Amino acid sequence: MDPADSATLAAGDIVKVDMGAHIDGFIAVTAHTGVVTEDGALNDFAVDPAAAAIEAAGGDVVAAAAEATTALEAAVAAVAAEEPKEDAEPAAAAAASSAESGAVATKADVATAAYVCAELALRLVKPGGTNTAVTEAWARVAKHFGVNLCQGVLSHELKQFVIDGSNVIIAREAKEDEQVVEEVTFGPHQVFAIDVACSSGEGKPRETEARTTIFKRDVERTYGLKMSASRQLLRQVQEKSPTLPFSLRSFDDAKTARVGIVECVKHDLVSPFPVLAEREGDHTAHFKFTAMMLASGTLKATGLGLAASLRSDKLDTLPADLKAMLAVPSFVNKNKKKKKRSRKAKTTEGEAE
Repeated sequence: MDPADSATLAAGDIVKVDMGAHIDGFIAVTAHTGVVTEDGALNDFAVDPAAAAIEAAGGDVVAAAAEATTALEAAVAAVAAEEPKEDAEPAAAAAASSAESGAVATKADVATAAYVCAELALRLVKPGGTNTAVTEAWARVAKHFGVNLCQGVLSHELKQFVIDGSNVIIAREAKEDEQVVEEVTFGPHQVFAIDVACSSGEGKPRETEARTTIFKRDVERTYGLKMSASRQLLRQVQEKSPTLPFSLRSFDDAKTARVGIVECVKHDLVSPFPVLAEREGDHTAHFKFTAMMLASGTLKATGLGLAASLRSDKLDTLPADLKAMLAVPSFVNKNKKKKKRSRKAKTTEGEAE
């Protein structure tokens, strides 16, 4: 968003952060919905699982990702394994009644629904699985929480220097006038950006008047730009970020970049990432993470857990088969087991001596 459109955050505000990074074209993306706390933090975690994992892994990023995934999955599994409360049936009936009557879902309902969808995808995006199975599971979750999945949200396959691969998972089944996605069967070693957004409204975000600062070069388009500022910007884009998204803030002369980007957009040389919003009063939540299909399972390489204050009570009445799915770990850190065996063997050898 343009600095001119900035806003001041206050405690209790719901904030969505969406970001990505790459090393030599290998991409990792994440998006998180959190609550601004009194001390200015974005979440009300007792412990930051990512930071704890990195410290425990001694700075080993791969091991840290595995540790963080294990910790987060353990938390989800613990919730899924809980016995339903005595009033579970009335609560389930109330949830169904709420959805049928059109009652507005709460912030917690929206956030928990989006988070559960993301966690289910982590278990369904595996070799042999299909994108249609993921979309169908998400539809069930949205119905249970009385929310709508946001239209037009796609989870793309990630490849080196490609952030929007052709293999995708669509957030909700397309109608006749919407985008149609062909069925895809997942294979080993694929990487996907699992992207989920839910809304208490229609789930049809509209472009706002806020100016974006994030764009992506369309390498198939060419045009003879007239303005020197535009030509200068395009030249720098082709040097710095020829295929991946970029921010106008990354350029030394941001003012010139803002001038030059207008002509580039007008002639489709770059595509903007627009600032979208639902209608006033609607609640939205967005979670995204990088899923890597490895030999040990599907690894959640980025992303955080759900803020405690955004947990919906409807999670307790989630259908049994979905709860069972959440209780199954998607990734087993085999290296951790090998290290434990190695340490145990060394200890035994030492005692024998």
